[in-house]
Amino acid sequence: MTETLKKTPDELNEVHEVASFNDAGRCRVTPVARFTPDVAQAVVDTLTGLVRTAHETPDATTCDADGIVRAQTFEEGDVYMLEAPFDGYFADRYLMDFYDVNRRGICSRMHLHTGLRFVRMMTGTETQIRVSSLAPFEVVEVKGVTPFMPHRFEDELPDAPGGAAITRYNLVVPENSWIDLQIPRAVSHQFNAIGPNAVIDSVHPEESIETFREKMSGYRMMAQTIFLAEELPDADTCNVLPEDQTRPHDGARSDDVPGQPAYPAGLRGQVEAVVRETVSEGPDTDASLAGADSLAVVRLLVGLENQFGIRIAAQEVVSENFRSLQALCALVDSHIGRPAGHAG
Repeated sequence: MTETLKKTPDELNEVHEVASFNDAGRCRVTPVARFTPDVAQAVVDTLTGLVRTAHETPDATTCDADGIVRAQTFEEGDVYMLEAPFDGYFADRYLMDFYDVNRRGICSRMHLHTGLRFVRMMTGTETQIRVSSLAPFEVVEVKGVTPFMPHRFEDELPDAPGGAAITRYNLVVPENSWIDLQIPRAVSHQFNAIGPNAVIDSVHPEESIETFREKMSGYRMMAQTIFLAEELPDADTCNVLPEDQTRPHDGARSDDVPGQPAYPAGLRGQVEAVVRETVSEGPDTDASLAGADSLAVVRLLVGLENQFGIRIAAQEVVSENFRSLQALCALVDSHIGRPAGHAG
């Protein structure tokens, strides 16, 4: 693909018709790591702190010698350019401090860029990122290495023109985790953080080349953005996740049990979904587990391993670990972040 994508090269926020758009490829997703909450939060706080400092610093908020303003505001959040292109090197790199869609009441739009993007999404506590596209995500899984499998689901793209039914493919970056995303040129994507603690570390390996390919008059940081909607949608079009329909967004947890550890609602929802798929669809999950026969337990075990990319040792398959949803969450949580081949 060599033709330009911009209709008007120097237009900053160009809008294309979503009904006639076709993705040129698919986004590829690589789960990288799960961390304890304190470690994840420390990383996110350090990186978002750098962005916030830059936005208060004169040197970062005014043009440098190359005409680049390093601290800018994008649709999804505030950004700071760590590395700018220079002669013979055509990449740039930036950090984004995500907006919380619930605090501002709106979601970002589906969009695309005219060049390849490498994006690392990082979440801290009480925060998930919903990534959406008009094409299915390809998730990389390497047995024994991949630490977890992110949840995926489908819904309809809201506010499609003419009432058209357009499938939106979604992927959830869970709390306290890193996920890498490779976005080919001209592929749709949409980022929305549900919670206050999220950051993107993004590399654009051909940013300055895009300026020439799209026939722009001069380099502009991320000037190549193309949106597939005129208006920013309401927050309720992106802040509800199927495995977590009841989770409040004010810092409280919907699954706290007095006297027992509280697990992220996303984790609890995924475990419960596996139970319902493999053991019983009855309303009382704990009762279903108590009445499960050995074959159902085997199906549940395999389902949990596939869902979370973990391996549960034979000595862990005991009644205490399978007696309730809370016990299953504890079992799964004890494995998340370990290499999948390590079950001890």
